[in-house]
Amino acid sequence: LLSIPLLGCLPAGSAKWKPLSKHLWDMRRLVGANMYFKLEPIVDRYLLSSTAAGTLSLYGIAQLLHGSGGAVLGKVWGSTAVTRLAEHAKARRLPELRTLYYRNLILLVGVSLAAVALLAIGGALVLPKIDRIGQMTAAELANLWQLALLLAGVLVGASSGTLLAGAFYAVGDTRTPTRMSILTFTLFVPLKCLAFDLGGVAGLCVATSLYYITNACMLFVLFRCRMRVFTTRVKGRNDFA
Repeated sequence: LLSIPLLGCLPAGSAKWKPLSKHLWDMRRLVGANMYFKLEPIVDRYLLSSTAAGTLSLYGIAQLLHGSGGAVLGKVWGSTAVTRLAEHAKARRLPELRTLYYRNLILLVGVSLAAVALLAIGGALVLPKIDRIGQMTAAELANLWQLALLLAGVLVGASSGTLLAGAFYAVGDTRTPTRMSILTFTLFVPLKCLAFDLGGVAGLCVATSLYYITNACMLFVLFRCRMRVFTTRVKGRNDFA
């Protein structure tokens, strides 16, 4: 919203108002969904407020590490590919679109899993030799490492989710990823509560990982269906031409 004035003033009745107003109207779904997803930290904090002192901080650090890593990977192989995906979709170059989409998706998942494996192996080898880092004791470091492993799905789901959601935007569909993400988030809120009651902090971590993985898998399946419809339309237009 703060960037809108940078677009300058358009005269009344300008032909540019129509496409601009359409894009701004489509953004309402993204803005509303992002506001809804901001409830996730509130839910986690509420559940962890009854745990031992320091648990909430360790959980927040582990989730922040995976979230930041997923954001970086998503920027490198996800966000940068959305523009080219949109260009391929507009030009109806479906083979190029599929190649770019699957190549970057494989890269994101592969690098994420490699990072998780490095975390698991590196932690198992290094942590027994460390007594303290700053104010964190060896027990706290071991607890943080365990939480990070249980939250590994956040890294995989967040990194691939950038490309999966962006692929829908590239073909002009802003509704499907928003609705799907809202649905999975709504379903997993009570599941998180149940997992926390059954397994404590570990159960909450597993439920959070499953939420990110489930959301990414559903977007992957739905985009395959979306591509079939898109391919049929393109072929129909080509046959008509």
